[in-house]
Amino acid sequence: MNLFRFTVNRPILILMIFTAVFAAGLFGLSQLKVDLLPTVNLPIISVLVINPGMSAVDMEELVTKKLERAFSDLGALKKITSYSMESVTQILVEFNYGEKDIDVGAIEIQRKINEVRSNLPATIEEPVIRKMDPAQRPIMTLALSAEGYDLRQLRSYVENRLKTRLERVDNVARVLVNGGLIRQVNIQIDTNRMNQYDLSLDDVIMALKSHNMNIPAGDIKNNVNDRGFLLKTYGQFEQINEIRDLVIRSVAGVPVYLKNFAQVKDSWKEPKGYSSINGKPAITMDVKKQTGTNTVEIAKAVREVVKDLKKDLPKGMELIIARDDSEFISLSIRGIMDTAWQGFFLGFFVVLFLIGTFRPAYVIFVSVPISIISAFFAMYTGHMSINMVSLYALTISIGVNFDNSIIILENIIRHMGLGKDRLEAAAVGVGELAAPLFASTLTNVVVFVPLTMLKGYIGELMRTMAITAIFAQTVALPVALFFTSTITPRIVKEKPKEKTDVPFFSGVVGFVIDKVDLFREKYKIVLSKAIDNKGKVILITLGTFIASLLLLPYIGIEFMPRTDQNGYFLDVEMPSGTTLAKTKEIVSKIEQIILSKKEVEYLVTNIGGDEATSPPPNKVAMNLKFVNRNVRDKTAIDSGNADTDLITGLRREILSKVPGIKYLQFVQPAPWWGSAGAPIEIKLSGNDWIRLNEIADEYVRVLSSVDGLYDIQKNIHPGRDEVKLRLNEEKMNVLGISYAQVATRLRTLVNGGDTWNLRTEFRNHSIFRDRDIFVITRLAPEDRRNLEQILSTKIKAASGEYIYLKNIAKIEKARELSVITKENKIRTLTVSAQTSDEPLSSLILKKTLPKINDVKLPAGISMKVGGEVTRMNDQFSGMTIGFIIAAIFVYMVLAGQFESFLHPLIMMFSIPLQMIGVFLALFITGTTLNTTSGNGIIALVGVVVNASIVLIDYINLLRKR
Repeated sequence: MNLFRFTVNRPILILMIFTAVFAAGLFGLSQLKVDLLPTVNLPIISVLVINPGMSAVDMEELVTKKLERAFSDLGALKKITSYSMESVTQILVEFNYGEKDIDVGAIEIQRKINEVRSNLPATIEEPVIRKMDPAQRPIMTLALSAEGYDLRQLRSYVENRLKTRLERVDNVARVLVNGGLIRQVNIQIDTNRMNQYDLSLDDVIMALKSHNMNIPAGDIKNNVNDRGFLLKTYGQFEQINEIRDLVIRSVAGVPVYLKNFAQVKDSWKEPKGYSSINGKPAITMDVKKQTGTNTVEIAKAVREVVKDLKKDLPKGMELIIARDDSEFISLSIRGIMDTAWQGFFLGFFVVLFLIGTFRPAYVIFVSVPISIISAFFAMYTGHMSINMVSLYALTISIGVNFDNSIIILENIIRHMGLGKDRLEAAAVGVGELAAPLFASTLTNVVVFVPLTMLKGYIGELMRTMAITAIFAQTVALPVALFFTSTITPRIVKEKPKEKTDVPFFSGVVGFVIDKVDLFREKYKIVLSKAIDNKGKVILITLGTFIASLLLLPYIGIEFMPRTDQNGYFLDVEMPSGTTLAKTKEIVSKIEQIILSKKEVEYLVTNIGGDEATSPPPNKVAMNLKFVNRNVRDKTAIDSGNADTDLITGLRREILSKVPGIKYLQFVQPAPWWGSAGAPIEIKLSGNDWIRLNEIADEYVRVLSSVDGLYDIQKNIHPGRDEVKLRLNEEKMNVLGISYAQVATRLRTLVNGGDTWNLRTEFRNHSIFRDRDIFVITRLAPEDRRNLEQILSTKIKAASGEYIYLKNIAKIEKARELSVITKENKIRTLTVSAQTSDEPLSSLILKKTLPKINDVKLPAGISMKVGGEVTRMNDQFSGMTIGFIIAAIFVYMVLAGQFESFLHPLIMMFSIPLQMIGVFLALFITGTTLNTTSGNGIIALVGVVVNASIVLIDYINLLRKR
């Protein structure tokens, strides 16, 4: 009590302390970066190995298996997942959460790669090691389209002007360019004409190499003026004509020029991808940010740069921002901020109506923001950001801050009404409630402690929410005990006698207070009867609780709620081996259907890609941007109802009108929780690929029989037709030809080899405009498409004799997988299914799981259910444990507060009873039980117990009196 008498009588000291706290919060707020989610460090490292032209099966055998064995003895290893594809192997190394420093893990992986590097094919590119970062997906997509320009000019303009300017924006890590045609000088050899000159590809490559070089000769000193200069032999090509006029050899004194049997064209790289915007050819640019930087600020800076770039665009070009994640981030954060402010002002007016005067309400109006704003300083010192999670935590803390200050305020006013001096009333009023207020704040805080123990991606998000809420609600206690108690006697002069001190509100406030007083009198009567009929009240309460549990099957359980966003991704896959031209033809029909909808604003399409790691030309990624939700008639939720949902209608129309599609799936951006995969996934594991495929077919049939499931797929990827050349070892030994010699030359003939740059910086009149152009040597297109022509090329034997490839090779045809997926070195095959708008829990528990478990598995094949189901179960298991731990912590706090084992038990009964209102509210609003609502339930534990603490403590106080 003496402490509170001291603080109540030192208003300037208290004001200065909390002004400093508030100022620190404002400073922290000004320094915080803005993003959608907190920065999350996943314990996953990706290893990417590229070997152009190698089949998926060979990549698995020659690269993947060796690296998997090398990584298997890493410490704290949880799982190794590998994807062997044509030309590429990707291995994901996942460590146990919290047991391995990710930087140390990356160093250990590099060491393992170095140990086996000599056993890997010599033709592989240097392996790329990257730490997985959920925040590294592109934050923006720009698109450039034009009338009157070819795609080569468009790509060149983007690479030279737009990309370089965008990458100079602060904190932009990289700009990825897709689409268009990449300028390239193609040396296309005519096999028949080359054979007529009795030449081989070796002769051509040797001649190009021996000419295209600059060799320094050394320093020359001039004896006349004693000045020196450098001397070098300069032979590097600068013009296309120089390449055409290159002499390969001389026959009887007659030179054989390259142009005699090859075409040298200023052309483009053979496209393996295509991009468009709203059905028109375009160049797309994906902007990636640096890790841990402010997405909103970067996007704002990029938009400013785009404005400047538009001013300098050549006539006919159009540059648009097709996707901007900062819009969704700003909209989401603005929504939470609006909710917070609405809650704050609603609380203010409730206090105004209940107390009946502006002065006490003004005390609350000043007190509550201090604890909320001060939390920003804690976020700043904890290297957090302003994001949906942290703001959500602050929003749910507003109510606690109101409760604390209102309790102190009302008790002080009550003592003033008893005739006590204002300062004495403040000291006594706060002193009476300090202990229960401390206990109630502690219960609010401890319910969030279990959330800091959750592991995984969701655990990282919940930890941010918990820490922010703990600090905001902890600061609310000293604000109520010291700041509110100090300013109340100086603002509220006496117990209010009038309904309000503002005439305008007198009628409204008076009406409300009269109704509250009437409710209070009725409540006293009902409470008195309830006390006289304790048994009946308990039975009615238990019956209501049981009845509320019966609502759970109708509420449903899912991992995360589906939201109506303005953007969607569309993944489309054609049968393996589909050419780029055929894919474009099919995609054009899909684009026509999508663009016919008035709700679609932009549609960006990317087919395949030109990078070695890009998907093949039979795979398509589309990015849909809809008009704002408030002007759309239909939702953008894949609910299964085509009449009300845009996505469902589009999917059904595309599949019914566009033939040739193997797989089509709309994917909602999932920034809250990452990609959970399909709602239902059945993962099969085993090394017998034939049996694995047969069992997968059985599960496809099982899932197809379940109402509510659609788009059932198995992730088997049949490869393209493959031709193997079996070389005659005996003949090769006699001729002195090696396997490497044959394989290298074949690769050059078909895929192009010995790529180099045509350097033109020394000639201002160059048609290449002072930039390097790739030059590639390969067969002419018509020869590359003809296997007979390829085998009709000659290779030089050790004796100098020219041998046809077909004389030392035998043809074998095969068809292999294009993607091989493995988990912990065992091949896996996944069967997936999408769900309708029926609650996932009902669909799984009642319909699907029994049928899945009925399938008998042969020896050597294992099965586990995954996808959203697994993540949902894992998350709710963790949250259930968190709920139990929170309840235990609350009981311990209450037992210490009341020095009793019985009183806390009485209050603990209120915790499960809160579910009556929870389930009823979820049922009425059509909301599922998910991660978001689950967090709210845990937060309610403290709120529910708070009322019990204050009530019982005050009852005990009245008993003592």
